[in-house]
Amino acid sequence: MAKTSPLRFSPLFLGLLCVLIISMNSEGVSAVVRCSTGDLDYSISGSGPQDICDNQCRRNFGGYTIISHDVEFFVFKANTCACCYEDGA
Repeated sequence: MAKTSPLRFSPLFLGLLCVLIISMNSEGVSAVVRCSTGDLDYSISGSGPQDICDNQCRRNFGGYTIISHDVEFFVFKANTCACCYEDGA
């Protein structure tokens, strides 16, 4: 019997999604999309994993417009935080 795993989005998928969003909203403005994935940093304050990830994203790329952020939960592994930003919009 095959094991099923929880749905999770890969950093590549998030990056492609960010590029699609920017291409639909850019209106001729050239912008750079930057994505980051790393362990969820529980030393950052927040009311829950999504809030911590959002604050972690803002800290890592402060000043840029957040396009998306997502928390991925892995069994027997640390939680990860993935986020993408638009630079220069």
